[in-house]
Amino acid sequence: MSENKFVIIVNNLYDYFFQDRKLTPKITKPTKDQILVNYDQHGYIKFEMEQPITIILIMNPMLISKTSNLPKILGQCRDGDDLISFIPNVKMTDSLASKMTKIKKEFPKWSFHLHDVLLIPVLHNPLVAKHEIMSDEQKTTLFSLNYINPSDLPLILTTDPCVIWLGAKDGDIIKVIDNSETAVKSYSYRKVVHARL
Repeated sequence: MSENKFVIIVNNLYDYFFQDRKLTPKITKPTKDQILVNYDQHGYIKFEMEQPITIILIMNPMLISKTSNLPKILGQCRDGDDLISFIPNVKMTDSLASKMTKIKKEFPKWSFHLHDVLLIPVLHNPLVAKHEIMSDEQKTTLFSLNYINPSDLPLILTTDPCVIWLGAKDGDIIKVIDNSETAVKSYSYRKVVHARL
């Protein structure tokens, strides 16, 4: 991954990702030099938030190739955190998927995403329909008025870029609002389900 992509990803985290999840970093936005120094020294960049969430941006694929390294890094996070880890610049292989599955069992709150998800802030793209996580009250109204159950809804995977940027979890219901030539706005609904690595 080029130095430029390092900076794009970190900038997107600060400018879009944290905002969309209504999160506030404890630290100020690092400079390009700070980002690269952090990567050179540690191979990853860690963001600790005021809210219970830690984001670890792992840049060095060698940290994944050695199974012992990743649990060590994840183990340094606070127990109560909603942990999200991004591992860029690698291709998913059967071997890597197997390692990720093992680590996922040890750290159930850990999410695995490749770097390309963070290169484009999809929720801010005018060509992408608006996605919202529905509240419990909204879900109750939806199901009662339409005489449906969550199992009746089409599915959307936790690996979907919109789901990742929203921070939606397994079991959440997503409301998709799109423009319509006949009805001005059209609404559809998706149930979030875990995707296999």
